[in-house]
Amino acid sequence: MPSSPLSPEPPHLSFGLYSEHGERLLLSQVCAAIGSGAGGLTGVIGVAPRDSQFELVSDLGADYYETELPLPHAAAVVSDADPELRAVRVGLRHELVGAMVAGYDWSDSGADHAVSVLAEAGPLGVPDEIWTGAERRRARKRGERFVALMRHVCDEVDPLYGAVGVEMSMPTPRLLARSRNGLGDLYVSDRLMSRSPALRDGLSGCFAKAQVDTWGNGTYFSSWGPFNGAGVSAPHAEEISREAVRLLGRALAR
Repeated sequence: MPSSPLSPEPPHLSFGLYSEHGERLLLSQVCAAIGSGAGGLTGVIGVAPRDSQFELVSDLGADYYETELPLPHAAAVVSDADPELRAVRVGLRHELVGAMVAGYDWSDSGADHAVSVLAEAGPLGVPDEIWTGAERRRARKRGERFVALMRHVCDEVDPLYGAVGVEMSMPTPRLLARSRNGLGDLYVSDRLMSRSPALRDGLSGCFAKAQVDTWGNGTYFSSWGPFNGAGVSAPHAEEISREAVRLLGRALAR
């Protein structure tokens, strides 16, 4: 059982987004976008004093607590309009995805956090090589629904970059530039691609045998079948992911 309504049962399915326009605005926009697309707040929220700064949520110690607020009050905290509190984790529900939590990933040295949306992975949390036929169908449906939600949020919010995966954390640009690990399937905004032609060319090469889709404000690169409508899984997906992270980190470091 989860320890709280703001701790989904692991393993976690998540998408993470980063915006250069600030973490508080991003969290507010992500929650608003989910609310405009068959979802909304539950009223359960993790909060801290308004002026709190942190790298990890655990850094807040006793200043962080979880509570259930009337929906108008919860909405005010999430939209950064409360004079005393800031939202750190936010309970959400979606008609097709179910229970979710939006909150901050870890950061470093005062940099803005990325925002991730977590849900139970269900069949996506089981290695795909041992799926039964029924599990494969359920996994693909859950993946398609979750990526559709991510697309809706990206089209509404226009983040700089993002990714979707299982048990994934979304790094800040500085952390990403130092990372040697892969992420999940990537979303990269048009404005980031336009300032780095090498990124566009490199990602197109990486995902040449995968699935590439144009979204409203950017491009989605997918190497795992459950995360794309075509059901295309590319060979050597882990190597593709690591190379994609290297290219993205290099572009962000410029």
